[in-house]
Amino acid sequence: MHCLWSVSALCLFVLVSHPGYASEAAPSSPQEYLESLLERGKENQLADQRTWQLLLHYRPNRFGSGVTSEIDGDEFFLATTGKTDSEAELAATLTAFFSNQEIGKAKLLPQCAFPARYHWLNAQLQFDPVLMPVEQCESIDLWRERFNASSVSLIFASYYLNNPASMFGHILLRFNSAEDTQPDLLDFTINYAAVVEPGTGSFDYVRKGVTGGFEGRFSVSPYYDMVKQYNNLGNRDIWEYRLNLSTEQIDFMLLHVWELLFTHFEYYFLRENCAYHLLSLLEVGDPELHLRDQYWAWTLPTETIKQINSQPGLVGDVIRRPSLSTQLGYRLAEMNDLERRYFKQLGDEPAEAEAPEFSLITPERRARVIDAAINFIQYTSYKDRKATDDQNSKMHALLMQRSELPVDNANIPQLQPPPVSPDQGHDPARLEISGGYHNADKDTTEIDDQSFLELSIQPGFHNLLSSEAGQAPNSQINFLNLRARYEIKSESWRLQNFTLIDIISLYPVSSLIQEPSWKINLGWERNQDNGCEDCTPFTLNPGVGLALQSNIHRREVYFAFLEANLEYDHEFDSDHRAGFGATAGILFDVTEKGRLALSANRTRYTEGQRGYVTEVVVRQIFTLSRNSELAFDFKKIEDYREGKFGLAYYF
Repeated sequence: MHCLWSVSALCLFVLVSHPGYASEAAPSSPQEYLESLLERGKENQLADQRTWQLLLHYRPNRFGSGVTSEIDGDEFFLATTGKTDSEAELAATLTAFFSNQEIGKAKLLPQCAFPARYHWLNAQLQFDPVLMPVEQCESIDLWRERFNASSVSLIFASYYLNNPASMFGHILLRFNSAEDTQPDLLDFTINYAAVVEPGTGSFDYVRKGVTGGFEGRFSVSPYYDMVKQYNNLGNRDIWEYRLNLSTEQIDFMLLHVWELLFTHFEYYFLRENCAYHLLSLLEVGDPELHLRDQYWAWTLPTETIKQINSQPGLVGDVIRRPSLSTQLGYRLAEMNDLERRYFKQLGDEPAEAEAPEFSLITPERRARVIDAAINFIQYTSYKDRKATDDQNSKMHALLMQRSELPVDNANIPQLQPPPVSPDQGHDPARLEISGGYHNADKDTTEIDDQSFLELSIQPGFHNLLSSEAGQAPNSQINFLNLRARYEIKSESWRLQNFTLIDIISLYPVSSLIQEPSWKINLGWERNQDNGCEDCTPFTLNPGVGLALQSNIHRREVYFAFLEANLEYDHEFDSDHRAGFGATAGILFDVTEKGRLALSANRTRYTEGQRGYVTEVVVRQIFTLSRNSELAFDFKKIEDYREGKFGLAYYF
């Protein structure tokens, strides 16, 4: 044993005395240590690793090699070329970690300004705390304590068509507190939205939203603020998807959110929106997720929900939080005439709860009526943005009446079956193949009678008569719809329409909601009336109107619009025609799977090529499955008629 020890000592002496050993010795100064870290970073190709690329929000350039960060705030990059050079940014980050110079508007030390970068690089390179002292970042500690998160939920606020930015819904993240006794409304949320300057007009709002004219920023808010904004003020149902992420992944996400609070992106309604950038946070938490790879043209919040649901084991519980208006609608639908009468009376005079006739109603039913009256006062106070003294007084009186009834809210059954969650709706793109026949009176037009085949494709999003499962009811949002027709007799292809945007929003008026219905159509559309036979003018057709709903058969929605119509084509006199008109119609639920629409329009053109045009349209769709349907159409425009039958598939 003694001989072995002597040999080992001799070998160690020779090794230490070898000339090459001194160059491999541990660095003795911060500068030497920095140089060794930079060298190891290159050797391990840290700048090319997915986590580093995610932390800097680099995306591969579409044309050519290299990457470009989606972050547009210069303060986020420590290298002058950091936006496009991941290796230079990594070197600048390591260099900055040795500095005690405060950076950015927040005046933080580099380790405290970029805690996620520091955390990840430390895990890869095992920083020496002697040669690179660890900074005490009290602000980061307070940030973590503020959230105290044990899990994360993805929150989806359903569609609201009266706001262009919310037509497809809105997504945010809620970090659920580890305190079991804390209500979820007190949890904090991470939101990403456009920063809109006060006084921005509607046209500029849309223009800047489409072209990236707004700054997009991350922000932190209590969940109750988001519920108030979307659930109560916006009348939007909220869906909560709890995600199965580890506490380490959640903490790393929070560190990265801290970094993003001090910078901005260019905001685009269609692609780099709330859904896109919140998916990027989930990818930072779990780099194995590739949630954004398929979104190169647009990112729809509903599609991102389907995306996370397709990840094995990622989504846990799903909870729906209906809006106040939804709850009121449910409660009113199940009331009888007597209960509805007292619902109205209680809203005006809470003392009516003591009326002898009202006391004859069972306690369970009385509880529902009082709860509905409370909901109505809450709804009106939110709608008015501020509760009046009279509303507060009535609310207090009704709550006192409600407390005397021995009925717990949990014992009140679900008033109506919950709707299908947004992730269960049909896919956004639609392909339709159809065939049909058209003819016209020869005395007024030269259009030939003949059969045709038609191909239609629309990238998104929903047709008025398609299945409403997971969709906003009585609505239509289509964009970039292309429809081409092959006419068999003349052996020719014709463009039927290329629609830039086509939106219809029908809000049935009730005692609770008095929202206008509206529509807009913008694009090129072929018409066959005798004012422009067989031409395809550029068309702008906005309208505003009213909708009502009944349940005589299943559901009927009646609507009427006042419209403006402008068409431009060289075939017109003076190259255009413009005028005003009206449309009236009905949506009719024939069966659970079949919907029919009948509408008639009369337009008077008073500018350019003048005249009247009358159009009648009948359209019916039968849903075959989640993503397939049969469609039948009949249209009559003046002396022209056509009918067609087709099969459509969403994908």
